[in-house]
Amino acid sequence: MSAAPAISVIIPVFDKADVLEAVIDAFAAQDPMPDAEYIFVDDGSTDGSAARLADLAPRLPGLRVIANSDNAGPSRRVNQGAAAARGRLLCLLDADEIIAPDGLARMADLMAETGADFVHGKVARSDLAPRDIVPVPVGAAPSYVVSDTPLATIAAGRGFVRMAWLVTADLFRAAGGCDPRIFIQDESLPLRLAHHARRFVDLRAAVTTASRLGG
Repeated sequence: MSAAPAISVIIPVFDKADVLEAVIDAFAAQDPMPDAEYIFVDDGSTDGSAARLADLAPRLPGLRVIANSDNAGPSRRVNQGAAAARGRLLCLLDADEIIAPDGLARMADLMAETGADFVHGKVARSDLAPRDIVPVPVGAAPSYVVSDTPLATIAAGRGFVRMAWLVTADLFRAAGGCDPRIFIQDESLPLRLAHHARRFVDLRAAVTTASRLGG
């Protein structure tokens, strides 16, 4: 087996076949290109998402597909992807988010510079179809806030429910991952991570863009 990548990108997928080409092309266009693997976990899609991922795999080195026949929800699928991940860092994203061209690198840089356990970026919304979205780069000097009281910050804050996370694998495991009793992890995962974290970075720039039009 090859050396473990620095970052494991984990994306739960349910019926996103029409969006996946734009998502994968955005990862393939990252500059600088990260040392990453891309784990797409299909959640029993009924629109051929798993087959579409297999067709698109040659465009993105490091892409892996985990197919499931049942619909168990994103909490369990994120955990499933994390269990298969080999990276020291886990990037958790939704399947309809188009990543900025420097998104992975900027989040990783912030984590290294601040010594944070996890970073959250913003998700911009667009009226364009996914294939027409051109995300704006995060840039070399984005605005951000560092918190040494992560739980208080997450509990008091707003805008932390979208899946735009970069988390150390150690923190994800210490937090027990997503709560498998909850179908959707958006509210509970930030609190679980914050409870076990030492330092958190709230990145005040859009790391991804999601279309209001869906696929």
